[in-house]
Amino acid sequence: MRKNLVELKAKILGLEAIRRKLLEKGAKQVGVYRQLDTYYNVPKGRLKLRVVNGSSGQLVFYLREDVAQPKESKVYLATIDRPGELAAVLAEALGVKCVVDKVREIYNWRGVEVHLDKVRGLGEFLEFELEVSAENEEKGKKLLKDLLNELGIGSENLIPTSYCELVLKKSE
Repeated sequence: MRKNLVELKAKILGLEAIRRKLLEKGAKQVGVYRQLDTYYNVPKGRLKLRVVNGSSGQLVFYLREDVAQPKESKVYLATIDRPGELAAVLAEALGVKCVVDKVREIYNWRGVEVHLDKVRGLGEFLEFELEVSAENEEKGKKLLKDLLNELGIGSENLIPTSYCELVLKKSE
C-alpha cells in the first residue's frame, strides 16, 4: 500500500501536559503500542521493519526530506505475518543501521493522526501525520502548523530527521 502524507516531528517536554491538552481539545485515543523499529541500510530513503507489541509487523519504506517543518512523505507499507524471519533476512542482506525502541500513544484529532512517543534513550516527541492528495498538500501542511501552535509547541522544537538518525547521532 502507498500513502502520501504530510508530517512533522517535535521534541517535547512533558508528555502528560500534551496528552491532557489533546484530550481537552477533543482528541480520541486509538491505543498505546510498544514499537521496535529496525532500520536497514538502503541506497535511498529509509527502510524499517516495525514489530508492534512483540508480534505483528510492518515493513515500511519511505522517502522524505530532512527539514524541520511540515513535509511531504511517500510511504510504502506491507503487513508482515512473521517479522522475526524477515528481520533475519534483511539483516543479512542489507545490514542493520539502527534500532529504535519506543512506546507510542496514537490519537485522532481533527483528521490528523497524532503520535506521542517515548523513545528509549532520546526522550519524548510528538508527531503529526495526515494523509493528503497532491492537490491538498499545502493545506495539510498549514493544518499541521496550526495544530502545533494550538498545543503551544514552537517551531524551534521541530526535528528534521528520523529517530534512527537521532539514535545514531547520540551514539557518536
